[in-house]
Amino acid sequence: MDQDELSKIRVNEEVERQSKIIDNYFCYVFILLFLSVFLPVLLVGFIPSEHSKGEWFAKGGSITVMLLVWAEFLIFSIYELMKPVSGDGVTWDNLRAWPKLRKRYYKKTKNLSLCILLPSILGTLIWGYGDLVWKFFHPNA
Repeated sequence: MDQDELSKIRVNEEVERQSKIIDNYFCYVFILLFLSVFLPVLLVGFIPSEHSKGEWFAKGGSITVMLLVWAEFLIFSIYELMKPVSGDGVTWDNLRAWPKLRKRYYKKTKNLSLCILLPSILGTLIWGYGDLVWKFFHPNA
């Protein structure tokens, strides 16, 4: 095998190694996105009637924001993982791996980041005004 073929094999191995890590991060982001939407709703459902559900609805907004910030940090990590660096520093092999990883994951990562933006804004509004929203829809509560 010549040096060029060996280099291509190293690049492909690096791309596959980084891809497995990135795919795991995507799973974590989807789990956090799911939890950020449904955990506050479940929280309100389990509150005893003597407590103000509006206040707990507002507190659920803080949980939503916290989980989505965590998910966004994972997305930042995915961007970093798309730029692999070998144990001995940046090599030409790694620089050739970057376009492959970017082509595979950049658009998906950007779209996921945008999908996190709307629930983050909504969670922040619920966190700040959730009790008032709750009273508007449940005036006798």
